[in-house]
Amino acid sequence: MSALRGYRHEWLALGLVAFCGLSFFPYIDTQEKSRFALAQAIVEHRSLRIDEWQDQTIDKARFDDHYYTDKAPGVSLLAVAPVAGFHAIGATSEKTGTDGVWIRDSLLWILRVATGGVGFVLALFLVGRAVEAVSLGAGVGAATAFGLGTLALPFAATSFGHVLAGAVAFAAFLAALAAATRRGAVLCLVSGLCAGAAVVVEYQTAIIVVLVAIYVLVRSRSRAFGLFALGTLPGILVLAAYNQAAFGSPLHSSYGYEVGVFAHPQAQGFFGIGVPDLGAAGDALFSRRGLVTQSPVLILEALGLVALLRGAHRLEAALCLAVFTAFVLLDAGYYDPFGGLSPGPRFVIPALPFVAYGLAWALVRWPLLTLAATAISVAVMIYRTGTWSGSNFRTVWSLLGLPTVISAGAVVAAAVGAIMLSYRAVSEARSDANMRSLAGRREGSLRQ
Repeated sequence: MSALRGYRHEWLALGLVAFCGLSFFPYIDTQEKSRFALAQAIVEHRSLRIDEWQDQTIDKARFDDHYYTDKAPGVSLLAVAPVAGFHAIGATSEKTGTDGVWIRDSLLWILRVATGGVGFVLALFLVGRAVEAVSLGAGVGAATAFGLGTLALPFAATSFGHVLAGAVAFAAFLAALAAATRRGAVLCLVSGLCAGAAVVVEYQTAIIVVLVAIYVLVRSRSRAFGLFALGTLPGILVLAAYNQAAFGSPLHSSYGYEVGVFAHPQAQGFFGIGVPDLGAAGDALFSRRGLVTQSPVLILEALGLVALLRGAHRLEAALCLAVFTAFVLLDAGYYDPFGGLSPGPRFVIPALPFVAYGLAWALVRWPLLTLAATAISVAVMIYRTGTWSGSNFRTVWSLLGLPTVISAGAVVAAAVGAIMLSYRAVSEARSDANMRSLAGRREGSLRQ
């Protein structure tokens, strides 16, 4: 059983979906400023302190009379290279030094693509190939449904860490799957490395690390688990070193030093997380901004995972269901399940690549229904992405002078193309299967 498989029309599909996701240009969020401030502080001052820009963000921690980002450092560390590149080519100025490199739209878009955008494209690639490895012809539809029909789309061209963390965590799962199939020691290490990196990007992905570790124990030998654990060490050491340098101890987290409007709620429970509220879980799934309300394709994905529990992929389906359930419950236990003005419960996003695994069954068993649900989900999510925080379909192309109606039309056209390509891929796969079945019957009759 292969963990990944290429498919026909793959690069065209990825190009269409990536074009849609990376075209949108929402207004910068306070969280993004906090992350980029750390990257700029590292490049310009060789420091982790964001004192110079702390008044621009409410997402911050305070320790020993200095300010730091309150986020996991992964996205900021990824942004260090482009920020250093801006300085190297002279794209910065005195104003970007005092107000932040993000004040220039061109630099902001590059930073977003280099962080969240990289995660978005990686997730598209992995989801499509993972689903194709289970069901021929389903890869295009899976990449389209995940990339354009879920909350991954609004956050594709941002520096929020959810999509990137989900992509790297999903890579950990797929590497563990490949290791169990091929008995590869290197793949076990890669799985652990990805798992550790995911936590550096978003702390809550530690849940996925635990579940993948259990999967490794069940599917492989104890030696594989040891290699997986060894692979997580670089990520653990990076976090420990960061916490030591910023907060005086490898065991002290930024959330323990939250200041401002988030200080009190973050101090409740476990950094703002308490016992899951079933009402909050219902809202996260079925309210106006709920996951299922805006992305009905998730119903087909979940049903697909349940169906896969009865076949050869039952362990993988069980892991994916466990990840999705855990993140819904985590979200329901958090004091702010929707994450502020987010277009939906964004804390569940790291689990979305896992639930998309169910499309391997849904796109084969119910292709037209699944593609119809995908089309509805894509339409809703494009609208939500275009109107999120009052951005009025602001795209990178409109910033370059293209009229909004034309730039938005190009995004919609690319999305329609991806959906049509999904239908074509499923149809071709069914036609090929019928041809193989007919050839098999003919060969059998000749032998008789």
